[in-house]
Amino acid sequence: MSADRPGSRPLSEWRAFALVVFLLGMNGLMVRQLHLHSADREAIVRLEQQITNLGASYEAKYAVYHRRLEKLQRDLNARARELDEREKALDEQNL
Repeated sequence: MSADRPGSRPLSEWRAFALVVFLLGMNGLMVRQLHLHSADREAIVRLEQQITNLGASYEAKYAVYHRRLEKLQRDLNARARELDEREKALDEQNL
């Protein structure tokens, strides 16, 4: 066997060395994945914040337009009442 030669290592030591190298490589990949995942999380948080800001902006715009619409409806109803009163007055005059 090669372990019998002077200066050579037994096969179990080579396997242990290979396992350590493999585990260190996997650890490096995992650290890289975690880094990517944290960058992804940061990007997701930024996107969620932008969506929240857009939602708040649209809600504010909707509230403004809704108030304007309500005012226009009130004005229209008031104008319709005025026209109804004028029409009734004209009908009474024509009788």
